[in-house]
Amino acid sequence: MTRTLKALSALVLGGMLFISTACEDKECKEALAKQTTAAESSAKAVAAMTADLAATKSKLAATEAALAASKKELEAAKAAAAPKVEEPAPVAPAKKGKK
Repeated sequence: MTRTLKALSALVLGGMLFISTACEDKECKEALAKQTTAAESSAKAVAAMTADLAATKSKLAATEAALAASKKELEAAKAAAAPKVEEPAPVAPAKKGKK
């Protein structure tokens, strides 16, 4: 009787373990599906942000180029508008002559 009881209890416990594992697998698969969907949506958001960042960088480069051109034009306008001042000739030292 003891062998039969041991075998029966092993079968019952094994069956319970199998059933609980099957339920756990189902829950894990559902959680995995939710997380996969969340990861895909996050990846799409990151791709959109990356594209937006690239567009912003190109706008920045264009603005910097326009700023550099404006600075060159400003410097050229300042140079053309400023009167040219000639430097005075250096004064020669006085010569000492014979008396």
